[in-house]
Amino acid sequence: EREKREREKERMSGKSGVELNSEQYYKRLGRLVQAWKEDRNGGESLWKGADAVTIISGKHSEELMYKKSSTLTMWIWGVEVPNVIFVLTESKVFIVTTAVKVKLFSDLVVPADASSWNVPVPEVEYVTFTKDKGEENFAPLVEAIKGSFDGKKLGVLQKESEKEGGLAATLWKKVLADQLADLVRVSAVTGLGALFAVKERQDLGKVKTAASITTQLYKKFLLPDVETAIDEEKKVTHSTLAEKAEDIIFTPEKINHKLSSADVDSCYMPIIQSG
Repeated sequence: EREKREREKERMSGKSGVELNSEQYYKRLGRLVQAWKEDRNGGESLWKGADAVTIISGKHSEELMYKKSSTLTMWIWGVEVPNVIFVLTESKVFIVTTAVKVKLFSDLVVPADASSWNVPVPEVEYVTFTKDKGEENFAPLVEAIKGSFDGKKLGVLQKESEKEGGLAATLWKKVLADQLADLVRVSAVTGLGALFAVKERQDLGKVKTAASITTQLYKKFLLPDVETAIDEEKKVTHSTLAEKAEDIIFTPEKINHKLSSADVDSCYMPIIQSG
């Protein structure tokens, strides 16, 4: 257990190449709250008029790779953060997670120029989840949700939430079912999707870098291998080509790219087809 906590601390503290950015954190958390509230007070089309919103990111699972909850944590912190629960209410944002993460996140100071931003900096309350407290961890969240706006609709990621694992996620789902059953569940999927669709300058830069890696991979390795196999009538399986392509993706120095392997990931195994 101690080793697990140390690995988590190292992963989140920047020793693994990840550095948390205060400006990104508060700006994007502010954009999240702003998008939800403006939609609620306006057309109510994207967030379905939710009076409060909860997003659950449970324990990491290779089977649940493409989740909006994981995308949200990466968008806010720049790294996937498992075992964290968000609750957006009229007055503040609650973030429930482990003691290690609470310490790291609470150390992020609001930048001095935040007053000049075009998004408001939300009030954030961190809740340290502990096993011995069980459902009591969530008492302040329940009251805050009930008192948020009309207290009738709760925005959720229903399909994702049902599959989320981990003690905190499991207990929170039970609390929602037992103590907030009277709230109508509405989907937060479209609202989050619209939020992620707007790309900032650094996001566009990452898209261009990914495209550059993909293009060089194709031109320098994949295309020559395919042409050689055809010309020499060699039998090369799709899986062999896919494995080689993936190996190069995770070692960008092979294509003379300045990124390190720690900065590159693949959303799925390269798909090689012929026809």
